[in-house]
Amino acid sequence: MQIKIKVITNAKKERIIKDGEIFPRAKSETAPLFKKNSHSDDGSIYPHTKQAGVYKVYVSVPPVEGRANQRIIELLSEYFKVKKSRITIISGLKSKEKTIQIDS
Repeated sequence: MQIKIKVITNAKKERIIKDGEIFPRAKSETAPLFKKNSHSDDGSIYPHTKQAGVYKVYVSVPPVEGRANQRIIELLSEYFKVKKSRITIISGLKSKEKTIQIDS
């Protein structure tokens, strides 16, 4: 499967957001997992992204010497419950927008 991601580096909290879902989930069951928004400006029902199926990945490390890319692979591995060796960055190694291949 191929996915598109947008990377936010130097984040205070590492997480993955897709279509209103947040990973890792809140520890308290009463805490909201996401803020409910109405439709976005472009008419889509995805308030977090401009395009359906795009994940936002927040990492705490800077984009230096591939450290952010390595951390992205680790987070996606946990999120999709696959081995890190099954995840490959197809395009965007030096960009904030990446295409990722995940083999199951």
